[in-house]
Amino acid sequence: MAKPTIVRTEVVVVDRHELNPYNDMIFWDKADKEYKVSAKRQWLHEKVVDGVAITLGYAVYMDREYIADILDVASQLPPPVTPQKPADAPKPTAYAEKVPAHKEPAPQELGMWWKELGECIRVGAIDKDFPKMVVKIKSQYYKKLAEVTGITMKEK
Repeated sequence: MAKPTIVRTEVVVVDRHELNPYNDMIFWDKADKEYKVSAKRQWLHEKVVDGVAITLGYAVYMDREYIADILDVASQLPPPVTPQKPADAPKPTAYAEKVPAHKEPAPQELGMWWKELGECIRVGAIDKDFPKMVVKIKSQYYKKLAEVTGITMKEK
């Protein structure tokens, strides 16, 4: 008997399985999709184990796909490597030592904060949140706005 030609493979994790009255192995994956291994391929039934990832090899017979082979994914993986601790592991440092020195923010970020400040001034949030500093904040904002745009502002 010729070995069937595998046309596609699929990896699934078996959630549960059972034999139907015709001795076919019916099993479901974690997404609750149902699969069937025919009673004609009983040697594949033992490879269906709950909680194990398997590779299903599909072949085609009379324009219908069927499960022709099952490979255990775990058997294909290399053995686990145990991590070795280096002899001279560096000592953990304090958080303050890890933080990089202050750097100038990007122009986009500055623009975002100036826009946010302008919005807070417009809706009156600055008046509520910083009542003692509102004059200083607004004057700095309008001074910078006039500097950037070239507009002169006069009081009435």
